[in-house]
Amino acid sequence: MLPAPTVEPSCHSDSRLSIPMAGLVLFVMLFLLYDYAAYFLPASIQIPLTYVYGAALLLIALVNLPLGLLVFVVSLIFADDISRMAPTSGATDVHSLMTVPVAGISLGNLVAAGIVALGLFFALLGWSREPRQFHVTVVDVSVLGIVGLYALALLHGIHWLSDNLRGTINDLQFPIIGCGLYFAVRFHTRTEEELARLMKYTVLAAGAKALVWAAWALLGIGEQFGTTIRVSFESGRILLVLVLAYGLVLQSPRLNVGRWARLIALFLAACAGFNILIHAGRMAWLFAAFACLVLLVLGEFRDKARWLAAGAVCGAVLVAGALTVRPQIFGTLGDFARTLRVWDIHSFSASRSSMVRVYEFANIHAHLSHRSNLILGEGPGSHFTDRYYPFPFRLAEDDYSFQEIESRRFQEPHGLLQNLLLNTGYGGTSAYLAFVFIIYTACYAVYRKTGRPPLKAQALVLLAFLPAMVYTTWTAKTNMLLGICLGLAGGLYAIGRISETAKGTSDN
Repeated sequence: MLPAPTVEPSCHSDSRLSIPMAGLVLFVMLFLLYDYAAYFLPASIQIPLTYVYGAALLLIALVNLPLGLLVFVVSLIFADDISRMAPTSGATDVHSLMTVPVAGISLGNLVAAGIVALGLFFALLGWSREPRQFHVTVVDVSVLGIVGLYALALLHGIHWLSDNLRGTINDLQFPIIGCGLYFAVRFHTRTEEELARLMKYTVLAAGAKALVWAAWALLGIGEQFGTTIRVSFESGRILLVLVLAYGLVLQSPRLNVGRWARLIALFLAACAGFNILIHAGRMAWLFAAFACLVLLVLGEFRDKARWLAAGAVCGAVLVAGALTVRPQIFGTLGDFARTLRVWDIHSFSASRSSMVRVYEFANIHAHLSHRSNLILGEGPGSHFTDRYYPFPFRLAEDDYSFQEIESRRFQEPHGLLQNLLLNTGYGGTSAYLAFVFIIYTACYAVYRKTGRPPLKAQALVLLAFLPAMVYTTWTAKTNMLLGICLGLAGGLYAIGRISETAKGTSDN
């Protein structure tokens, strides 16, 4: 049910992926301003200013939906949903789109819902004025399948609507807001140029944060964590892997981009790698390694040589920088790295966060089994308990809320898979992963079949990054970011199909 995308070939299309120096400087300044307003202005100014900002985003989208969507994506990336000042006590000292509430719902959720509604309205309005043939792709069907999966889970656990309305809405954020943003991107990002711009601005916003975070870490600004410093705890920091992959892919000699563009991209990749290293996030380490592995496996020989050289330079710079400024951080990093040895029960069990997840899986499985809901799950808004396998340590508020700890009823496990298992059961979890795999293979099909270097480069970036984005999706912010990233994948696949069709016609 989507209008056909258009392809606008251009000998300068590769340059659409370039990150200009002026743009990077502007985004760094915008982020510093945004961050200052969110953290350091008095609350009496912060909160009304955030309301005005949210209203301005909707007004921009009303006047120009593609521009409004682009500005919203940048604003979403800039907004912290977990305070870097006091991450274990909630986001009480930061007022951003993702923390300022309206009737108990974050302003960012409402702005996103407004953009989704406007996107659907303008799409229907455009179709009524100029009916066009609809082109539904396998990616569109997969996203609709995810929506249908949650709809089935909601019907199965319909009683949670009255028993836990707020929790049900929270669990439905991705099928409503995330998938809604997917279709907003698909409806209103229909040309190769628009697709490249959305990906570039996403990387540019995340890269600007990576640059500022790296500077703060080198200056010692952040929360002390062992012998290292964590600058940010916000959930969207997984975008660092996207910046890393994008910066390396842009080194490909097949892309017609300038030397400065390559250097800027490589610099941002180094900043992202530095942050991934020092934040001591084990999953970020693994997904960064996975991204590099994807590039090395799928890339062509000339590209691999450049990526290895670029990676070596980035690695040397970040290790040298860490050794120069704070060499003792490698003690903490080594301790964390040892907890990745899952075959060593003593090393693995030393990680509190890992054990929380192990007990979540065990208790959710036991809870579903006890209630005969292994296949369909409990439904959105449901809870689980640790009465089957009690946590072997005292829980704190950085694990769950005080109310959940007191009642021993937990709604928000620490990860996508646990949430899926609780809400949709083993059947729904398998279906969700199957739909995601179809989308991933669609990106792979674009990478293998397209003859256009810019499309191939964007497909490779998504292949390197999508698993990280999918795995870390369990907050409102990451739900939205995943919807946008899947929208990029859907648009890329649709444009790639049109490009290949045109190529086949010309060959015949």
